[in-house]
Amino acid sequence: MKKLFAYFKHPTECIAKEDSASIKSLILFYILMQGIAIMVMVPFTLAGIAPENSLSNLKELGLPFWFNAFIAPALEELAFRLPLKRSRFIFMISFSVICWFISKYLPIFAGQTYSGQHLWLRLSVSIAAGFILGYLLTKPLQKVRFGVVFYVFAFLFGFLHISNYAGQIASFAVAIYVLIYLLNKVAFGMFAGYIRVRYTIFTSIAVHILNNLPGMMILFFALP
Repeated sequence: MKKLFAYFKHPTECIAKEDSASIKSLILFYILMQGIAIMVMVPFTLAGIAPENSLSNLKELGLPFWFNAFIAPALEELAFRLPLKRSRFIFMISFSVICWFISKYLPIFAGQTYSGQHLWLRLSVSIAAGFILGYLLTKPLQKVRFGVVFYVFAFLFGFLHISNYAGQIASFAVAIYVLIYLLNKVAFGMFAGYIRVRYTIFTSIAVHILNNLPGMMILFFALP
């Protein structure tokens, strides 16, 4: 696992095979990351402090299991891991997806995430804005040190998930719980970022799907 932590200390855009972490190290890091989160967060849940995660309402939103389990994590990877290989076309795609996520906060779209009467308008606006941003920001972003890009996207991925607890941070204990949740998401962003750089975007998408799949299956098929 030393090579993995060495990479997190000094992220690079390319990883030589001899410097790459083994599959065993990656699995151990994932288990460690999830194990720490569970050990710290479960006591909050047992004490009745943990706020309700908005993901528990996914079934009520009417989106099918396959979308939440496969398409949603793929979109997140396109937004936050695809641009770790920097090119103009990649930035255009990534920023289009990021604009899609952000656009739900515009008044006209009324908090809609993946559906709604303005779906095609929202899609068109997101793609147009993403392509413009990608075109304008490619050269400046290519000049930024890669470690900065790596961690900015890992933290953006984490902060995206804070919206799952929007409006529920009413006490210090809840704030601590959400902070732990955020750090776990950032750690997963770093982990998936390494996978994307070392292998491919399709590998990081597969890892993200496998990470989400057990929870989605419980939510859609085990809970009433």
